[in-house]
Amino acid sequence: MISIYDKSGNLVIKNKFFKICPIDHPKLIDDLKMEIDFYDGKDIQLKDNCYLLQKN
Repeated sequence: MISIYDKSGNLVIKNKFFKICPIDHPKLIDDLKMEIDFYDGKDIQLKDNCYLLQKN
């Protein structure tokens, strides 16, 4: 379960996310805080070529 807040401290979303990676580059989560790059309004983009897909 991940919660995302805006700069004012208001909750934007709270949901479950799944890590999605290219089939030829599977990676485990080592330190999620260090891997997050940005939230695009739908998914959480990671610094590698993977992302966290929001569970519907």
